[in-house]
Amino acid sequence: MGNNRPGVFSFGFMIVVIILLVISAFFTPGVESPTVPGSWLSSVLSLSFLVCICISLYYINNSYFLTSNGSSFLPVIYLLLVFSFPEVVYFSFYHIAALLLIWGLYFNVKFLTVEDKKINYLFISVLLFSSMILIEPYFLWMMGIMFFINISPSKMNFFRYAAASIGAFLIPFIYYFSIRYLFFDLSLPQYFDSFLSSLVLTSVKFPSMKISVIFMVSMIAVVSLRSFFYIIAGRNELGSNSAKSFNRVLFLGFVTFILSFLYSSDVMSILVVFIPVSMVIFAFLKSTKKKTEAKIVMTLLLLSIIVGRISLFV
Repeated sequence: MGNNRPGVFSFGFMIVVIILLVISAFFTPGVESPTVPGSWLSSVLSLSFLVCICISLYYINNSYFLTSNGSSFLPVIYLLLVFSFPEVVYFSFYHIAALLLIWGLYFNVKFLTVEDKKINYLFISVLLFSSMILIEPYFLWMMGIMFFINISPSKMNFFRYAAASIGAFLIPFIYYFSIRYLFFDLSLPQYFDSFLSSLVLTSVKFPSMKISVIFMVSMIAVVSLRSFFYIIAGRNELGSNSAKSFNRVLFLGFVTFILSFLYSSDVMSILVVFIPVSMVIFAFLKSTKKKTEAKIVMTLLLLSIIVGRISLFV
């Protein structure tokens, strides 16, 4: 699809921008670790997980999603997007959720496209997605949707499919409940009450942001939507397995965005949301023949990110 060059800016330039975003994040007023006491330990954990996420994106992109040409730009785009929010330099459980999402998606795509060991791939993907629910309960809705959309293309006995899915779904909860009950005196009725109440949508909460940051978020949304519709229009140019893989990425991106928008006011949720978003933007930059348009939108995106970061110091 299109030109082999996936980026409109050089790899080195993008890396320099990311490094500047990371350094400035440590000096941004009002930004501190939400999870781990001690900012340096939290930062080490955050950066370690982000390295794992980038390696995973690079490997999985080469294996299934898009193309091996220029694959290093995919994790670079992801880092550029997530580091536009300075809070990301500190560890949160969303770092874990992002890694689980990538590999859950990987094994789910293998379940869809590989004929051998389908039950194994299904089991692992459900296990990973189920673990995400322990971090954010609203991912249960995504699990429910994926259970039904996997049935049709699976060509597997329904009872085997259901048994594998339900068993994999329950395992993380069994381990979690066992540890919490034995060592922390967990009250199961209280936990389930809290879990179910978190699934009820009461109101949509928006974090307070400066106008420049709102502009930055708007630019990310515009670039994402432009990329999304371009890829939708050009899916016929993909091979059969690539089309299946990317259809799943597009669907997952939409579901993840909607769930995070409705349920989460935590800025750290971008770590999960920007995984499918970065894949879609990368595919657009990789395949578009309108390089002038790509350069314009990426220039505006970079400028909005830089201005957004500078405004946090004003």
